Amino acid sequence: MMLRDGLVRISEEYPLASKEVFSGHSLGNFVRNEFTKSLEQTLNLADTNIIIKASVGQSVWADVPWIVFMDALVTNSILRGYYVGYLYSADMNRVYLTMAQGVTGVKEEFGMEWISVLHQRAALIRSRVPAYKDIFSKERIDLAGRTSLAKSYEETPAFSKMYSTTDMPSEDQLLEELNNMLDLYSQLTYSGGTDLVEHPVDSLERDKHLTVSEKKLYREHRRVEGRVNSKKVKDYRGYICEACGFDFEEFYGDLGHQYIEAHHLKPYSDLGPGKLRKLDLATDFAVLCANCHKMIHRLESPGDLDGLISKIRHK
Repeated sequence: MMLRDGLVRISEEYPLASKEVFSGHSLGNFVRNEFTKSLEQTLNLADTNIIIKASVGQSVWADVPWIVFMDALVTNSILRGYYVGYLYSADMNRVYLTMAQGVTGVKEEFGMEWISVLHQRAALIRSRVPAYKDIFSKERIDLAGRTSLAKSYEETPAFSKMYSTTDMPSEDQLLEELNNMLDLYSQLTYSGGTDLVEHPVDSLERDKHLTVSEKKLYREHRRVEGRVNSKKVKDYRGYICEACGFDFEEFYGDLGHQYIEAHHLKPYSDLGPGKLRKLDLATDFAVLCANCHKMIHRLESPGDLDGLISKIRHK
């Protein structure tokens, strides 16, 4: 299934399908399963951290169907974070390729100020990936939606590209622009995402011998550690420090039950902007006590677990 064919099929079949019984409808299955699997193969995403999700609604047909591409380091839900997505207008006349944001999380945190916050973050996104200007637009999108949810989607994009569903560009152009958007997505995450302020620097970052680039890579490495699902890492690797063997529960009793810190072993500098990689719990992480976690970041490579263990044994 080609990208162009799938996008056109949705726009052509949705008006009639949305008047039919929702449960078990063939178009819903196509959007949620067939099309997403096809896109994963076409874009070679199997070995990356990108998750594709799509929706035509939950129990009833949505005003605005969507297909989104989410970096698992950033979010795994359209409700939060930022992501790349296709948003259809309710009249099916247009589909927008967007760099969008989750609404629900912002509403929960900021209440009545949610629109203002989304707009501030959109501006920050544009400033961090100025290359968007060469291909995409920052103009407001028009989804022609009737529901409050559909209208809220209009507030989320930082930039976008509008396509007429009756005059879609070629497959090559659509793929090129989608890949460009995904590249900008990766660059955005590398550059700090939607964090409005930098995280406080520690003693390593204040090291005068580190270049600006090295400090940026170190900060992003620490952000990655905070964004990954640390519970999955700990459940997989356990709760005893893999460097020094410290067991928090043995030392502190109930207070230390299931306490440990997750550490990302692969240096973020191996990635760099515009690159994607799938995380592996077996090879990309370690669990460390707070002291060892701090010390591994003082080594030449924060992924040198064997080097840290060697220093502990020969102290």
